[in-house]
Amino acid sequence: MRILKANTAVRLVVGPLCDKTTGLAKTGMTVTNMAMNMWHEHDDGSAPTKSIDAVSFTASGGNNDMVELAGGYYDIEITAAQTNITAGRCGFCIYDDDVILPYFEEWLIVPANVFDSIMGTDYLDVNATQLGGTSQTGNDVGADVNDILADTGTDGVLVSSGTGAKQISLDAGKVLLQATQTGVTIPTVTDLTNLPTMPADWVTASGLKTDAVAEIADGVLDEAMAGHVGAGTLGKAIADTLEDTGTSIPADLVDIENKIDVIATDTTTEIPASITALDGKIDTIDNYIDTEVAAIKAKTDNLPASPAAVGSAMTLTAAYDKAKDDVLTPLATVDGIVDAIKAKTDNLPSDPADQSLLEAAIAAVSGGGTGDTSWTYTLSETDLTPIADATVWVTSDEAGASILAYGKTDASGQVTFLLNSGATVYVWAKKFGWTFTNPDSEIVS
Repeated sequence: MRILKANTAVRLVVGPLCDKTTGLAKTGMTVTNMAMNMWHEHDDGSAPTKSIDAVSFTASGGNNDMVELAGGYYDIEITAAQTNITAGRCGFCIYDDDVILPYFEEWLIVPANVFDSIMGTDYLDVNATQLGGTSQTGNDVGADVNDILADTGTDGVLVSSGTGAKQISLDAGKVLLQATQTGVTIPTVTDLTNLPTMPADWVTASGLKTDAVAEIADGVLDEAMAGHVGAGTLGKAIADTLEDTGTSIPADLVDIENKIDVIATDTTTEIPASITALDGKIDTIDNYIDTEVAAIKAKTDNLPASPAAVGSAMTLTAAYDKAKDDVLTPLATVDGIVDAIKAKTDNLPSDPADQSLLEAAIAAVSGGGTGDTSWTYTLSETDLTPIADATVWVTSDEAGASILAYGKTDASGQVTFLLNSGATVYVWAKKFGWTFTNPDSEIVS
């Protein structure tokens, strides 16, 4: 089997080519009488493809020159285009049925990288496109390893035990943490187990940040009263104070501020700082409501004093105008196309001629013509098979308006007319089930 590089021109030595009668090596042949075929096999279940189909050799200066060497061996040229196929197996043949026995070879056409790796100094492409089913991106593994070794030391140890750079302090397999950790990010802890018992004074107000204390106070004050009116609770104290003054808790949040002030005045009780903070929150809510109402009013101020009722005349909006234009613009285009079609159909006669009128015109002409020369016309297929019983007529003009003669072809596909010698005529043909290229220009001779 001969290995060829895909899409590459090549010169090959073939032979010996043997005489079809004696079987001996054949010399002195006319190379232009020989031709070649190549069939390309596929591995997808489809039929082979004939990539080189009856291509004749040339003696010199052609695409497929063939030069005799000696002893029945020949030097042939194969073009790059003739090997520009999907890599695979091919069957190659040289033949001249009158002179030599068919000469066969098996070819294996391979990609350039594979060919150059076998025949030259290239390397096979063995890039790892996947590892464990995962697609890989291009990377220089050698360079990566060298970088790792440079970062960890020349001994190639990635991690070692110790307290130096790029080391982990270990004790019996456990990681020891320094008293102070710098540059270490600890992920969010969601579950702690085996914790020691916390002392009673483990968390104090002074041990928390100011904002943490404020957030705890806000959380207490924002909590619903229900369930928080037991003995000794702030909720119980507020409820008792309201009961002593005969005041019920209002549903309107804005009124809470006023009620607290009343309680403080009636009971001469100092308002705790946490309740004062509630006063500020109520002010914030009040201001927010004012802002939202103002924004709504700014929009309603743009409405007409008396909006139109159903059925009243309305001013067309820009959206309505655009919708109207979106309909009228295509209609204008359609009108233009219809006008163009009408302009062409206006040029047609009111009663266009049909095929029967053409046949009547042909029948009105003297069948064989009235010229001075007997002239025979042959109608055949591309492989010269005669076409019999076809109607043939001859006109003096290419448009087919002036008919000189007509007739039908015989079994040999021929029909004879009397036409003037030297005249240029136009031959027309018609037969049911056939399509002809009309007219055929001829010169009578």
